[in-house]
Amino acid sequence: MNGVRPLAPGDLDQVAALYEWNWRSRTRNPAKNLAAYFGRVFLGGPGIGEGAEALVCESGGRIQGFIGVHVRSVRLEGEKARLVCTGPLFTEPDA
Repeated sequence: MNGVRPLAPGDLDQVAALYEWNWRSRTRNPAKNLAAYFGRVFLGGPGIGEGAEALVCESGGRIQGFIGVHVRSVRLEGEKARLVCTGPLFTEPDA
């Protein structure tokens, strides 16, 4: 598939490698537990789904970009509400 779609479990290794390249060591060898961490936070976090999902951009079977989504329960003027924040965002350098 080409285009933007929700993050899936099968994407986690590529997302972790892309994160490692952009934010940590400039290598494609992420820390051993980084893919599992992304799965816990961006696939299993509270409130994920329900229209608030992390997204990947895919081209030619490779992840070219990622934007995470965090969901938190808040109170707004005494009413229960959902706060959706984005981040992190990273892409392939040439994408």
